[in-house]
Amino acid sequence: MKSRGSTFPYRAAGGFLIGPAFLSVVPFFIFPLLARLSDEGQWIAIGVGQGVGLVASVIVGAGFNVTGPAEVAGRGIDERVELWRESVVTRLAAFLFVSPGAYLLADSLVKDAGSTAGLMAVAISSTGLSVQWFAVAVGDSKLILTCDVIPKVSSNLIGAALAWGADELVLYPMTVLLGNLVGPLIATLAIGCGQSRTTVKSVIRRMRRNRRSVVIETVSGVYSSGAVPLFSFFGAGGAVLLFTSADRLVRLMSPAISIVGNVCRAWVASADEHSFAGRLKVAAFLHFFVGLCGMFFLILMGPWMTAVLFGAEFAVGIDVMVPIGVYFFLWSLETVTSRHMLANMGGISHLYLITLTISIPGACALLVAGRYSGAVGGAWVLASVMATLVVSQAIAACTLWGRPETSTNP
Repeated sequence: MKSRGSTFPYRAAGGFLIGPAFLSVVPFFIFPLLARLSDEGQWIAIGVGQGVGLVASVIVGAGFNVTGPAEVAGRGIDERVELWRESVVTRLAAFLFVSPGAYLLADSLVKDAGSTAGLMAVAISSTGLSVQWFAVAVGDSKLILTCDVIPKVSSNLIGAALAWGADELVLYPMTVLLGNLVGPLIATLAIGCGQSRTTVKSVIRRMRRNRRSVVIETVSGVYSSGAVPLFSFFGAGGAVLLFTSADRLVRLMSPAISIVGNVCRAWVASADEHSFAGRLKVAAFLHFFVGLCGMFFLILMGPWMTAVLFGAEFAVGIDVMVPIGVYFFLWSLETVTSRHMLANMGGISHLYLITLTISIPGACALLVAGRYSGAVGGAWVLASVMATLVVSQAIAACTLWGRPETSTNP
């Protein structure tokens, strides 16, 4: 059997790089504006709302980010269109179910500006409806540009302008939410908006089938994407401010990891038993390089960047940025061990067990750090938990390597 695309997909890489890279630049203009528009309570509210929203967006995604690309690879055009329709209905149902809880949770975690945190949580949770997983699976970079990048960039810029002009911060998440809903609508029109065979029973069946993937991403997201809400639960105000700023800078840089992952993911997943190892090495090298560059940038430039972007009152010291840089490096490597290795080697059950075993204690440790260790302790907890995940996943992948039942196309 010959694997699809035996050489590295340079043209696809360029397509997947340009749009997401442009989208990743926008927050460098948005966050400084929001920081200067916010007082301390509102700045924490933005961070808490985004953290809760990111975790909720994983649930809204209904596991398609993990299982979707492999399903698309084995289907014809008509079946792919129906899979997209099923994903839209399933994820929309999940969004309607999850978003009220996300609003209430974010609102309850912030003493002041609770409505801002709640609306931000709902807006960010709607990113789980994105077309990105489908576009990556079919190798269509134009779909990401027209149905994901352009609506998100437009809504972010318009929302920030409205918030600045009206001096009402809540206008920003409201506008972002609108953009996040418009994108999937455009994608459905582009992919195929005919009659869907998806029913309530099929939605429930899909959620059951993808429950492990949902649990894996949700639990791991609680201590990573949801780090600020967890830390703020018991954390003192000053420490939460520093932790929020450090987290915002990491989020600004995280698209670099996502872009490399998206470029390599379908390419690695489509490999046969002869080319899988070679493709995995290329993906691992790219993630290692991105992680290493990001780590040194955060350590050397992080304190200065947070002061420039967010203001001197929200600046973070190097004592916090060192573990944050280590965390970024390990996060990039974890994409290799989880998405490129275990997910493609039929190791979802291993990934499920490892994530539950490590992430839940990690989340508890972050709560304790917020109470007793400050921003520095919280940052080292993030790095330590991610290191444990990477090592555990790598060991699990080594045990699966070479087994007859292991599949590179789950």
